[in-house]
Amino acid sequence: MLSLPEELLDAVVSELAFISPHISLLPSCWIPEHLRFPCPSPALASLSLVNKDLRRICLPYLFAHVRIKRFSQATEFNRFWSPDSPLLKFTKVLSVQDFRGPRKFLSKRRPQPPPETKTLCDLLPRFEHLSSLNLVRFGLKLDYEMLREVVDDIPSISTVVVGPCGHISTPPSPKFIFTSVVDSVFHRQISQVDHRKGPNMCHLTILPHAMTEELLSLELKNLHELVIHLSPLHIVSVSWITRFASAHPQLKRLSFTGEMTAQYFHALIPASYIDPSLRNFISQLCRNPSSIIPWLDIHHIGLVRMDADSESGWQWKVTELAIFIQSSLLDILGIISDTLPDLEHLSIDLRHNSDEEEEMYLAAAYARFRRITVMDFVQSKSWYRIWVRRWTGSHISRPWAWT
Repeated sequence: MLSLPEELLDAVVSELAFISPHISLLPSCWIPEHLRFPCPSPALASLSLVNKDLRRICLPYLFAHVRIKRFSQATEFNRFWSPDSPLLKFTKVLSVQDFRGPRKFLSKRRPQPPPETKTLCDLLPRFEHLSSLNLVRFGLKLDYEMLREVVDDIPSISTVVVGPCGHISTPPSPKFIFTSVVDSVFHRQISQVDHRKGPNMCHLTILPHAMTEELLSLELKNLHELVIHLSPLHIVSVSWITRFASAHPQLKRLSFTGEMTAQYFHALIPASYIDPSLRNFISQLCRNPSSIIPWLDIHHIGLVRMDADSESGWQWKVTELAIFIQSSLLDILGIISDTLPDLEHLSIDLRHNSDEEEEMYLAAAYARFRRITVMDFVQSKSWYRIWVRRWTGSHISRPWAWT
């Protein structure tokens, strides 16, 4: 090994240096690949002990991604590492998670401000070349204004990825990317945003009462997942989806959630501009001669965007479905298998199913599904999941799955 050129050693180490991030470093929602910061491989530390040359080559990779877990580690880090430590100059990504500092009370009614954000802000200047800050699992509410003031003064930091955001009283900084945002949080701030640029986010949930033209005209950088929450109490039009999707080519996932009847969804989407198979599914439910409509509620419909082709442009396919069934189980499963050929994840709530004998024929009914990956069942006394074939994704964490 000592006779190998240093350039070759460096290339080999760079290929082996990083592994996929641990699930604890990822948010519950889907985020773009470039924000899934890799972690140093455990084997890298052993390799760095072989000799001085390998140690010198491995050090930049060993400290490229520093992970601080828990508030106590942050305080120990401040004591152990001097601000001018040469090793910290290698750090490009800092992940901070599960922060929960001690609570000190001035009186029974007035606690002191939480110290977590202050401790985090004290850490940042130590990393001279830090480019990304990962706070998706920070664990507590951030003091956004305090953190933004510090981050804006550090030119090297280009990206701060944070989890679901709370109230933001100032316009969002372009450096911040929110993994999950509910529209009511930032709707009040639209008038403060220049050039129609909305908050930088990966996931947006829109509530029925906030589907305004002003909100839907925003350009949301990095938006990859849109969740539309529907309610029978609010009849809203979703005809804007095609225009919104065209303005956001990076949008990859679209979901409808809530408690929806097939008739409500049928009235909501009068044309097949989202997915013809979805329209066919809803239409067959409504036309079924057995009148199965009263026995079915739709809780979630998830679609994935397919690559555009020259003829039809962008298209969607239904990959996720969660339903509540009280009767006619086999008839409903037959319609699903006939109309949704791309379905991969199916969740069924059978807690109020009136015909338990139908459940004996579930295995035969599910044989008709060719692309199903995961099936979730909820029965009166149990919940179970069937893995039809090996799941190839990193993890599943959907807001509509019953647990």
